[in-house]
Amino acid sequence: MNKKMYIIGVPIIIITLLLIGFNMLGQGNKIVTYQDLKGIAFSSTEEIELVEDAAAYQLLEDKRIEVATLLKSTAYPLLGEDEEYYQINFGNDRIYILKKDAVKQPANAEFETFKSEYTVLSESSLEVLDTAERGAKVVARINPDMRVVVLEEIKSRYRIQIGGMDRYIYKKDTVEDSGVPALMYHHMIENAAQSSQSTNRMVIDVKNFEEQMDFLVKNHWTPISMQTFQQWKEKEIDLPKKVVLLTFDDGILSTVKYAYPILKAHNMPAASFLIMGKIRQEAAPWDPETLQNVGLKEIKATTDVYDYQHHTHYFHVFKKGTSEGLMITDSYEAIMQDLDDGKHQLAKAFDGDTERVTSLAYLSVNIMKQHFVRWRILVYYTPLRRSQERFY
Repeated sequence: MNKKMYIIGVPIIIITLLLIGFNMLGQGNKIVTYQDLKGIAFSSTEEIELVEDAAAYQLLEDKRIEVATLLKSTAYPLLGEDEEYYQINFGNDRIYILKKDAVKQPANAEFETFKSEYTVLSESSLEVLDTAERGAKVVARINPDMRVVVLEEIKSRYRIQIGGMDRYIYKKDTVEDSGVPALMYHHMIENAAQSSQSTNRMVIDVKNFEEQMDFLVKNHWTPISMQTFQQWKEKEIDLPKKVVLLTFDDGILSTVKYAYPILKAHNMPAASFLIMGKIRQEAAPWDPETLQNVGLKEIKATTDVYDYQHHTHYFHVFKKGTSEGLMITDSYEAIMQDLDDGKHQLAKAFDGDTERVTSLAYLSVNIMKQHFVRWRILVYYTPLRRSQERFY
């Protein structure tokens, strides 16, 4: 198997209040030293010098998020450029500076960049210093609510990297990275409190769901795609603090009837984890008193919002006489067969492409790990952290 499969543990009941009952998909926050890190060598024949204090941005899900202010007269080796931005190294990836704020000039710079699993969060504006010694000069300020990649702990400071150069921030001005929240839903209907589903904790009122999405927008939260999340887990990109994964379990038709237009109106990506054994060519007619599952027709029509992924094939049931699911109690061979069958069923919506199925949502993945010692996947626990055990 060439691609890693991401197993995402999810809470057993749907949230009904925003940011209550979510998973934290976070970092493996183990402090590191330079000796632990492998550098990537770069050479640059050009650098940029800031002609004024300049905002530096991350580009994320069609948004431009201001990360920091870099102070005037500082020069940085150039990592890349496009029509609008100069790009320099920052954390595990890069930041973007508007071309009007800097001038490009010849240079002969050689530097190393480092990728690290350890991150902290900025609660307020962080002063960035050019050395770890007394008399250090402030060369930048990182904005509040940013996730900062740390390379090393040095007494009262953290070593970070901007533009391939060592920079320093005070530990006291940061807090532990609490991770990326994942909000999980199952089913929604209108006037839920007056319906036959009024006591079902898996059901949320459509109005409440819309209010929660409005809350995210008004409070500057950015929903991210599964692809973006996976890139972050692999240290290919950086994420600010206020990002969130929106996930739906089981593939119930209400996710298309109600959630889809709300998400589309806000330009919000989401992941929908399907019970593949319930997927037919198209959904049964909508009936608010019962449950219908999306079909291949609905899947194909909504991929502009949803990344459809795996939530078992036929193993979304309890083992007879127990409260444990077949996905964690059956034999290795049976579980592998269920996963494979589910991948092929979902692939029918995508011209048979099974490689696009990269993620599995299931409870108690720490128990499941015993089944995957011979299969190359990356297992995440609950709460999720970037650094987790690999099983091959």
